[in-house]
Amino acid sequence: MKKTLLLVVLVNVLALNTIGAQTTRTFTGTGTWSTAARWTGSVVPASSDPVIIDGACTITTAINQRRATTTVNSTRTLTVGSGGDINTNNTANFTNSGTMTFATGSNVGTFSSLFTNNASLVFESGSNVVLGAFNNASTVTANSGSTWQNDGLATNTGTINNAGTFFSIGGFSSGTFTNTGTIGSAFIDYGGYDCMTFNNLTNSGTIAFDVDGTDPCNNMNKITVAGAIALGNITITTSLAVGATNYTVLEATGNITGSGFPRAITLGPMKFANLRIDNTTNPKTLKMKIESSAVLPIELIQFDVQNIEGGKNHLTWATASETNNKGFDIERSRDGATFQSIGTVKAIGKAGNYNFTDAEPVNGTNYYRLRQIDFDGTATFSKVVSVANKGGKGLKVYPTLVSNGILTVDTEGGQLRDFSVTNLLGQQALSGKTPPSGVGGLDVSSLAKGTYILKVGSEVAKFVKFVKQ
Repeated sequence: MKKTLLLVVLVNVLALNTIGAQTTRTFTGTGTWSTAARWTGSVVPASSDPVIIDGACTITTAINQRRATTTVNSTRTLTVGSGGDINTNNTANFTNSGTMTFATGSNVGTFSSLFTNNASLVFESGSNVVLGAFNNASTVTANSGSTWQNDGLATNTGTINNAGTFFSIGGFSSGTFTNTGTIGSAFIDYGGYDCMTFNNLTNSGTIAFDVDGTDPCNNMNKITVAGAIALGNITITTSLAVGATNYTVLEATGNITGSGFPRAITLGPMKFANLRIDNTTNPKTLKMKIESSAVLPIELIQFDVQNIEGGKNHLTWATASETNNKGFDIERSRDGATFQSIGTVKAIGKAGNYNFTDAEPVNGTNYYRLRQIDFDGTATFSKVVSVANKGGKGLKVYPTLVSNGILTVDTEGGQLRDFSVTNLLGQQALSGKTPPSGVGGLDVSSLAKGTYILKVGSEVAKFVKFVKQ
């Protein structure tokens, strides 16, 4: 009787130990998640089983959606193929320690837990991936045409190279981030926000701000940069009304440069977002102010530079309107990136024409921009214009922005010279002999709008053909 009772107890104990037991399943070889032969023991893992991807795997179906809180760990090569999905709407952590690629056509829903990348993570063109909390400790490559975002807090201690579209909804902190694509928030109706911090941000793409005045991070979207930053294009979406509030959309410990982003972006009828750089504060700031078109500081309608006698450069610009405009700093650069002030011009206070002569330009190409200053000390930058100089001799071309089709070309000694005009792809558009200096000009009216290189002998100059609206 006692032996029988003991046997029953042992059986019951073994049964209890079996209930809820987890088995770590390892995937090897190539196949789909549901291919039993690829798993340890030829058993597809249950939602509660920890999983290791230990071989090349192309997933074209969902990877066991709604998994439990156990970890999926990829140590080798994992490709989420077209139509593939992984860990959608679940609480399982995912760690990539191998090479993981989200291929063209993959459409991956939100990881509601932590996604950790310890090796190589690639988003191919045409992929659309939504991550929850995200931790990158290695390398992320987002190719042009990819779309990816973080819904939870994202932390980057590695390197991210983004040529696609990256949306931050849950906040972001960065190690090294190189952007040639788009950084920003998804859509204004998401109610999300960008509280993004970059330790090292290199940007030649677009930074997009979604400002609605109700979310955290100073009631708006904001980027903080540890160091200097050169801004590329800036776009704004907002539901804010016209008002007097200045919103700081970017802070940096180093200088902020902004040649190449527009001073004002039209948001709607009689509504603009003025972006103003203030490098006198600590930290430096880029501020946005929602204003009506009637109170824009200036409306710059023309800015140009050309060579004149004596090897000097003559700058001209014009405004269609002015409000609160104190004046202009004229800045010059040798490389188009680092500028220094070479003079100032006081504001007229109303629409008008301005000019400034650079009596001592440097040899080679001279780049110029205007730094417009308000009475409150805030400043905005114009576009950059350029002209080539060579000690008062050599090839001179003006204007650098051609609208009427006639390009004035002065060569050393004024003699006729063979010339060619090519586009930026090196394709020849025109050729012939230059007209004598002071006699007519070079007719470029047949050229399409764009940037061109004029070559006369060993001398070259750049000009832009455009069509007035």
